[in-house]
Amino acid sequence: MSAATVWGTTMAGDEFVQYVNAHGKTLMCPSSLWVPDGKHKNCQLCIADFNFQTRKHHCRACGALSCGACTEKKMLLSKGAKKTERVCDGCFNRLMSAAQQRGYAMRKTQRKTQETSRGALGLPEGGGGGGSKAEGAMAVANDTKKALIERGEKLAEINDKAEELSSGASDFSLMAKELARREKEKNIFGI
Repeated sequence: MSAATVWGTTMAGDEFVQYVNAHGKTLMCPSSLWVPDGKHKNCQLCIADFNFQTRKHHCRACGALSCGACTEKKMLLSKGAKKTERVCDGCFNRLMSAAQQRGYAMRKTQRKTQETSRGALGLPEGGGGGGSKAEGAMAVANDTKKALIERGEKLAEINDKAEELSSGASDFSLMAKELARREKEKNIFGI
């Protein structure tokens, strides 16, 4: 089984598409930046001579002038694209590595977020205990609901205290202004 077949059947999906979509509009090299056809008589990657059997192809990601063997892999290079584009082995490896690193980082972040959420709710890391998945999900939902209600009550208490402090600060400000006014009058009249 060729690498292109493995790519097409097992890896062409979500992780790379997510990478392309996150990257922006396109990963394609504009055709104006491609290496001109007449510039090289050999493949830039494997140095095979171009002739009627070995045709010239351009890698759509970097614009290199290559033979068919060096550009047999195809990838989606544009956001929302339906058609795969020819890429050289170097670009294929570079883009796959970048997509896999991004996917790994995203999965790691998701795991940390889930662990943090479960820890904040006082739940065990592995799941909601024995029983079916539905029972476990219900237990997690109930625990989450209870934690949110408790948090709401604490926030209401904090809000009440904040209002008291705000009122006290306002009273203090008024008293300070009155005291300053009296001191000013005292200095004016010399009393």
